[in-house]
Amino acid sequence: MERVNEAVVAKRKICIFGTAIWGKSIKREELSFVAGLNGASHVEGNRPEDSKKQIIVQADKLDDLIHEKVSFIKMDTEGAEISALKGAEKIIKTYKPKMAVCVYHKKEDIWEIPKLILSYVPEYKIYLRHYSLSKDETVLYCIAE
Repeated sequence: MERVNEAVVAKRKICIFGTAIWGKSIKREELSFVAGLNGASHVEGNRPEDSKKQIIVQADKLDDLIHEKVSFIKMDTEGAEISALKGAEKIIKTYKPKMAVCVYHKKEDIWEIPKLILSYVPEYKIYLRHYSLSKDETVLYCIAE
């Protein structure tokens, strides 16, 4: 399986960056990421018990990292989807890639994320799929026609 993945990466069908995706206006930023919470990892811990598990990660806008055609975006950024999408606005508007974006990390994601995406590309067809018995694993699919 590793050889297949290496071959796909070698053909530039997949780009791997050692950075978090964020949407602030500055080009590069450091974020506090709370890790190791068994599925509850997230950006910017604000609870005292989070402070022991915080790590600092580098973050960039997707628009600043990629300067070629994008055909698909899969996004599960542990609650930072809105910010990450804001950092990919130019790519989304220009290339109208198919997208799969998680919308379950924050309760408002289920309406705020499609609203933001449709403000970029009104012609997207939006589909919602839920993959578990719990509140987790709800994915918004966007396909431009």
